Amino acid sequence: MPPGNAPATIVPMSQSARGILCMIAGVFVLTTQDAITKWLTDGYHPGEITFYRGIFSFIPIAILAARTDGFTALRANRLGANLVRGLFALATSALIVWAFSVLPLAEALAIVFASPLILAALSGPMLGERVGWRRWASVAVGFLGVMLLTRPSTAGVELVVLIPLGAALCSALRDIATRKLGGHDSATTIIFYTQLVAVAGTAPTLLIAFSGWPSAADWALFAVAGILVGIAHSFIIQAFLLAEAATVAPLRYLALVYAAVLGALLWGDLPDAWAIGGSVLIAASGLYTLHRETMARRRPQAER
Repeated sequence: MPPGNAPATIVPMSQSARGILCMIAGVFVLTTQDAITKWLTDGYHPGEITFYRGIFSFIPIAILAARTDGFTALRANRLGANLVRGLFALATSALIVWAFSVLPLAEALAIVFASPLILAALSGPMLGERVGWRRWASVAVGFLGVMLLTRPSTAGVELVVLIPLGAALCSALRDIATRKLGGHDSATTIIFYTQLVAVAGTAPTLLIAFSGWPSAADWALFAVAGILVGIAHSFIIQAFLLAEAATVAPLRYLALVYAAVLGALLWGDLPDAWAIGGSVLIAASGLYTLHRETMARRRPQAER
């Protein structure tokens, strides 16, 4: 190194930045799982899919537990809070499926993806987190991207819109419950009880709508989907434990970008100009959030 040249300073990655990266990875893995689930919906009831998939999701959970403190890692310090989070997660899934059955996909998606806006609004009074105008602007840009992707209309809006709105609210409450568990239970513990509630809650659907035992190929798809669910939710939960809810929640909009790519590759669904424009806004929102967190790390006193 020439004299007088100081070594470059490496700024360590903050907890918020690690949380952002966990959310990006988790959303990608979860969207990949969604593609598998979409494939399985042709032959199985949603309750069956959730049940079978949930069983296999315990595989990555067991591996994560074995790599830490063994099965003692699954012991919850706040059992009630974990079960409540699991119920919010189960309600979110059930309401989303119901919304798709009574509303056009565009309208349902637009309302469900209002969850980060609800979360940003609730994270102040319920979590005591400071939400600055820049973060609000980032959320708004991401939501605008969703509107461009789905292009919902206002024609025929009825009380059924309360169903996806309920899903958005339950999703926000689930994320707040995750944030409140930070420092008390690990991501492995939280995902274990969430999946336990999901499996127990959907088991009765096998008595109501049983499509027959899956074939060997379908069992393999259920296994892959379940393992991906466990991995994805571990990433997502870890994101909420590392970073503020209003910081990582908007990155869930990236699911629509991933879905557009998977749709093009698997089903030939090429995005139009509206979808591309919406994807650009969504990606820009997520990248700007990451940029703000990096700047805040380098200048701790900078306004967020």
